[in-house]
Amino acid sequence: MKRGALFRSAKDVTLIAAMSATLIAAQYALQMVAGVEIVTALFSAYCFVFGVRRGLTVATCFSMLRCFLYGFTLSVIALYLIYFNLFALVFGSLGKVTAKFSPRAKLICAAACAAMMTVCFTLLDDVLAPLIVGVRFWPYFYASLPVMGVQTVCALITVSLLFLPLGRAFGMLKGAHPQADLHAEESCSEGADSEDER
Repeated sequence: MKRGALFRSAKDVTLIAAMSATLIAAQYALQMVAGVEIVTALFSAYCFVFGVRRGLTVATCFSMLRCFLYGFTLSVIALYLIYFNLFALVFGSLGKVTAKFSPRAKLICAAACAAMMTVCFTLLDDVLAPLIVGVRFWPYFYASLPVMGVQTVCALITVSLLFLPLGRAFGMLKGAHPQADLHAEESCSEGADSEDER
């Protein structure tokens, strides 16, 4: 198979399809509770473990598939395509940059990025909606602030609680040791101890 192929195996296709469906289900399950969601926690851990390429694919699939549930609205399609692809880029890159960090440091970085990206989602919506739909900017902006506050707190809490367990689960699905991606430092320290004993 070509190195630059989008899908490199049947397992690749299955994981991407399963994750896209999981994000749709997670969003649908909590749609009635304003500002409360677990998509951020799920997708951040997925991109962190599986990388930018798979993350971008899931982001695009999720952004388009959700239209079948919520309708094809140009402003929302643009918002989701821009935001979730940017999200995949940020967390996929974060997985590489923090590869040698401790689990605690990785969690702190992930939670901070999740909060930042949640704020960016609302601000991006505040820009796109007036441009595409034609609503007035300032009333729309001020009305979005309370929901943004709830979403940001929710993202911090869910990522803080779920990021490491989800990362271990995704690590197993990827075919690595459960601890491989998020607990690299612990593995290194154990290796050093065994060398000292020899």
